[in-house]
Amino acid sequence: GEVASPDSYEWNHGMAETIQALIDAGLAIDEVNEYDFLEWEAGPVDQLGEDGRYRLAERRERLPLMWSVLATKTQGKQATGSAL
Repeated sequence: GEVASPDSYEWNHGMAETIQALIDAGLAIDEVNEYDFLEWEAGPVDQLGEDGRYRLAERRERLPLMWSVLATKTQGKQATGSAL
């Protein structure tokens, strides 16, 4: 389907740190996904697939290369920590 908001934001923080910052900011976590591919070549991630995405050559199921989180703003909850 069509993406409602095609904006992408990237940063180098751990998954737990990022998710906790979203929770502390008053967001409800609706979905978390892991992906075994990258849209760009990076170090050992050099196997270009027919779909144009890069993957590890071996044991790709063992290491997510990207992840995403879908969160919604909750009503009434105040932020308790600092966001990243």
